[in-house]
Amino acid sequence: MALNSITGKIQIHAAKNSYSDYQPLSESGMQEYENMLELYNFPREFTTQDLVSAFCNLRQSCFSIKWVDDNHALAIFTSPSLANQALQMNHPFLKVRPVSDGTTETLAKARWFSILDTQSNSEPQKPRPATSAVLARRLVSQALGVKDKATKEQKDFERKVLKEAKEKKKAKG
Repeated sequence: MALNSITGKIQIHAAKNSYSDYQPLSESGMQEYENMLELYNFPREFTTQDLVSAFCNLRQSCFSIKWVDDNHALAIFTSPSLANQALQMNHPFLKVRPVSDGTTETLAKARWFSILDTQSNSEPQKPRPATSAVLARRLVSQALGVKDKATKEQKDFERKVLKEAKEKKKAKG
């Protein structure tokens, strides 16, 4: 039995338009990963601190590094705009790309962190406030029964810094 007898007469026509310029749509739901970047192609000897220092210009902003494997990591930023700034930076020892262009392992890890973040309903990490050693030194010296050996100038300076921080917090809030 011939194919023509089953399907009838089939004609094939060439496409009138060229579709080679069209790009496929990125995977749906990638908007939730806009604040994540994949770091890759860096030496295996790199530590988390090395990766953080690559973004030293963004240090005052909040981001965290999550490892995927020995030479792939996720940089998770608090906002897509910060991730975009980091993407524009040039790094001599590592490469950066959006998670949507990353490896399947990186995408799986990004999904995992996205699910955890959704379940916890937590806000992005905020930078730790400035701290002082005054309270710690006082508690330790009292617990050990030892007199605090800080000089009067040190104590005055720490009080001044603490007072400025309180005023700054009051003005901000």
